[in-house]
Amino acid sequence: MNFCLNRHKWFYRGKYGIVCLIMIKYDNGGAYAIKGFNYQKSIVALIAVLHYLDDDDQFEIYVESKDDIVVKSKNIETFIQVKSSELSLGSITRKSKSQKTVIEKNLSNGDESSRYKLVAPGFKDIEKHLEDAKASVITKGATVYSYNSDSFDEIMKKLPGLHSKKLINSTVAVSSYKAEMVDAVRYLISIMVEDGIPVDNGYGNSVIQELYIEIDQKSAKIVKSDEDYEFKKFTHQNLSLIISHSYKVECFDEIIHKLGYNLMKTERMKRKRLSIPVQYSSYHEEAKKIIRNYDIENMPEDEVVKRALLETNFESIVDRSFMEVIVVDAFSQILFEEKQS
Repeated sequence: MNFCLNRHKWFYRGKYGIVCLIMIKYDNGGAYAIKGFNYQKSIVALIAVLHYLDDDDQFEIYVESKDDIVVKSKNIETFIQVKSSELSLGSITRKSKSQKTVIEKNLSNGDESSRYKLVAPGFKDIEKHLEDAKASVITKGATVYSYNSDSFDEIMKKLPGLHSKKLINSTVAVSSYKAEMVDAVRYLISIMVEDGIPVDNGYGNSVIQELYIEIDQKSAKIVKSDEDYEFKKFTHQNLSLIISHSYKVECFDEIIHKLGYNLMKTERMKRKRLSIPVQYSSYHEEAKKIIRNYDIENMPEDEVVKRALLETNFESIVDRSFMEVIVVDAFSQILFEEKQS
């Protein structure tokens, strides 16, 4: 078999004549894009883990909407742009023919009361360009900086049309881990351990996996209406349900067992439980409020469920097994939160 090379193609003469094998020039753009989005997902997950137990019903995270990440909390919007490679003063102010600079894009949203943040695994010559700043939103897992006076003046000189008051409200967060997924997951689990979130028996990995799946689904949604925009949102309640998921499954199964249901009903309830976060979150919240008023430490599980079923207003649900699923899951959520306190 004879081979010859002609530029980007291999030829060989074989049994069936001359065959051409095209040498592919690989384009790594897709791989870099995946790496960048995985890093972005890790930042969303980090914010979720840090804030899901905050006593703030207004807390919301939007993904791939007005910016890579938008966090709303107590009437303050923070617009976050995530880059998976090292930034520099030059890279964030570098102009191209068709696109805004990194910092122009980040500051193009909101108003003077908004906050702005660039997140990356590194920033070149930090000591020369940045100074320590008070952390907000990303309170662990990153070091937060503001621009020093010389950098502020240089940015405004390069980009004279930039909104100076918005720039004052802008910070840079350098993550404590690299852009590789394995580093991000390892660090996220360490944060969970530090905050008392169970991670044993694979729980930590399953929480991050569920968060990542939810982020993928919300990010893929194309916004054509206000309803689509709201789909991209994680609420305080959503995050609490997701992060407590695996531990709650154990509690849920244990409560079901103590209620004495047969195997068929037990399996049916486990399947129905999967629809709670989307379909019945308002009833779930009401059941939680009711159960919190009970002395659950001294009440049998079946009595807790029985009372909550009577006292929760399931006005639009006629399927009793769905009512039971909601109450048992709400009870499991409270047990999880008790473990965290």
